Amino acid sequence: MAYADIESRFFRLAQAISRTVPDRVKIGAVLTKNRKILSVGFNRMDKTHTAMDRLGCKKRLHAELSAVIGVRWSDVQGAVLFLYRTMRNGKLGMSRPCCHCQIILRNAGIRRVYYTDPSHPNSVDFMDIRGR
Repeated sequence: MAYADIESRFFRLAQAISRTVPDRVKIGAVLTKNRKILSVGFNRMDKTHTAMDRLGCKKRLHAELSAVIGVRWSDVQGAVLFLYRTMRNGKLGMSRPCCHCQIILRNAGIRRVYYTDPSHPNSVDFMDIRGR
């Protein structure tokens, strides 16, 4: 299976997750490594995590952190994250990680993040998160 097909499969899963989120902001996340799924996550307005509290994001758990929580630290090193945002009208939305999540993902050792971007020609963009 070509890597583009695998990417597409991970985005379809992130999209399906985002559509099930009951909150106003609907973002699904799929954490992968070596073309295998490590974890999935979604944003929640009723939950938080101490890392988000320290960064000033009260009363919400971002999808990125939700996907990383519970995965062994050694497994997260070099992983790739896929994010998909579904707007209330069902259309594609921007899902670029916020600056707080970028810090957490960099510290966790995430290698790359693919995210939806409706302004991008392919509707998908990416960032190399390690950025050294």
